[in-house]
Amino acid sequence: MVGAPEDSIVLPQQSPDQMDRGSAPPGDDTAQNAAIAGLIESEIDIPDWVPAPGRVDWSDGSTSSVALVSAQSALAAAKRDYLNPTVHCRGCTAVHVVDVGLIQGRYNTTRGPATIPTWQFTLREGDVHIFRIAAEHAVFPPDRSTDIAHVTGEASSLQLEIELLIGSCTDKSSYGLATGESDVAVVVYSTLQVQSPPPTRSPGAFCSDPVGDTLTVPIAKPLGLRTVLDLWGSPQPLNWQYMPVHGN
Repeated sequence: MVGAPEDSIVLPQQSPDQMDRGSAPPGDDTAQNAAIAGLIESEIDIPDWVPAPGRVDWSDGSTSSVALVSAQSALAAAKRDYLNPTVHCRGCTAVHVVDVGLIQGRYNTTRGPATIPTWQFTLREGDVHIFRIAAEHAVFPPDRSTDIAHVTGEASSLQLEIELLIGSCTDKSSYGLATGESDVAVVVYSTLQVQSPPPTRSPGAFCSDPVGDTLTVPIAKPLGLRTVLDLWGSPQPLNWQYMPVHGN
């Protein structure tokens, strides 16, 4: 990111906060709903000291150091992000933070999966946990609709593997990929050749139903640390993996 701090981490298509179920039985979302409604209180003194820089472990085996925020700042941000005035939590009472710790959490980033310092707040109610990334310069771009599902590649790659989501009635042979490159980013976008005559569709087919297709596109030089963007300028996670909620 041009002009951003050197230890910036870009985490597309993710929320800065997560919550697990703890010991809450299936179907009991009382604690989660109370937290989403902003009803979070503390029964302990939340540390306001800033930890020493933390370590990020990247999927290629390298590490980097990042500045962290205090647990107090992280919880304040979590309360702000979780507060949703549209959530009506009838009969809900506040949930209470009874413990806090600094753990390592797994996330998808524009550089691939990474392990990043994360604040973990334990709630008394149901032993539920709230997780907030502790890296000071973590960036969560707004999630926009795109036809790119996944991007696969390595720093040394001279090509990228792109999984696209296209309409189920679209002839896959009419789809292609193109790129625009700079020293800091690679923009990937799909191209579609107009079909004449238009393709026939099966009776009752819903052409808006997305299906996946994987294409490979060459790039002019190794990817390195460049960010992959879609046509709208939204960063894409590299080598996306399913990440269960931390602690589960």
